Amino acid sequence: MDCTQQLRVRVMDAATQEVITTALVDLYSSTYKEYGSSTGYENGLYGFTHKFECGMPYRIKAAAKGYLTKEELVVLPQTSSETVHTIALSKEKVKVEKEDDLFKISNLTRSILIWINTISVRMQPQNLPRLWK
Repeated sequence: MDCTQQLRVRVMDAATQEVITTALVDLYSSTYKEYGSSTGYENGLYGFTHKFECGMPYRIKAAAKGYLTKEELVVLPQTSSETVHTIALSKEKVKVEKEDDLFKISNLTRSILIWINTISVRMQPQNLPRLWK
């Protein structure tokens, strides 16, 4: 009896658990022979046209704009089936430079009010004028 596998990949945001629909998912053998890429997103999953062998390991690499690329090893079952593998991507950290517009960097859609209570700021003894010591 022939063993056939289908492999589908779900790419999610690690923090929010929301599905990322704009990812690029690459498929490799365990020794990094490239089998192709999938940008085809259907019903929450990315799929491949590659003919998979049961019980074999494959490497999946997922990338999306604004996220760190992640690669995982998936070992397919020994029996015919469909395997759905989920990869959770973490957001990229943004380096903030002096004079950067934090509103734009953070992709904010509403204003944020920052209030500093100066009464609660206390002076340390080493910062007091010499006469007060």
